[in-house]
Amino acid sequence: MSRGLSTDVKNLLASGSFAMAHLVKLELNSTYYYTDFATDIIDSGDTYYANGFLRGISPVSEKAKLGIGALQISLSAVNQTIVSDVLNNGHLHRQVTIKRAVLNSSNTLVGSFTIYLGYIEKMSISDSNSSSTLNFSVANHWSDFNRINGRRTNNASQQHYFNGDKSFEFCSQAGKQLVWGDLGIQQINEAPAPRYNPRMQPRGR
Repeated sequence: MSRGLSTDVKNLLASGSFAMAHLVKLELNSTYYYTDFATDIIDSGDTYYANGFLRGISPVSEKAKLGIGALQISLSAVNQTIVSDVLNNGHLHRQVTIKRAVLNSSNTLVGSFTIYLGYIEKMSISDSNSSSTLNFSVANHWSDFNRINGRRTNNASQQHYFNGDKSFEFCSQAGKQLVWGDLGIQQINEAPAPRYNPRMQPRGR
């Protein structure tokens, strides 16, 4: 299947004399561009840097039925800029785009096409005596299908966005029946009025 490839890319693939590389775009608080090629690649005005920070990408597979389609991306944690970004600004549900670039024998980009688009679900940092690796678990939009968008009308959600605001402090009590006063207290000086009973009437002498 051509997948909408340009004529130049299809001709180059048919020639058998080409090179391929991955182009990874991470849209975190800042946007990062990495490639696993030997040199930087400029695609659609964006520069994908061959700085060695992109350590690996798990294989991208396709199936006939709908699925989550998760994969793993490994980056060098030596880059403290991106590590600081994910620790300070979060990483969940940030978009990741992976392209495959096709280059000729002169290492000139002929074209590229998207092979995966997903969102970060998990993040971990693995350290050892010889390496430090930042790992992202990425899944497509089906993994987030049941997530509820927006905010919840409870105190915890309100405190997350507006710390100290007590608008929803007692929202959990909404809908409950309120009883004013204490019904268990009886008035001591008030006795029930006696009922009329003709048998109790005094008889004349």
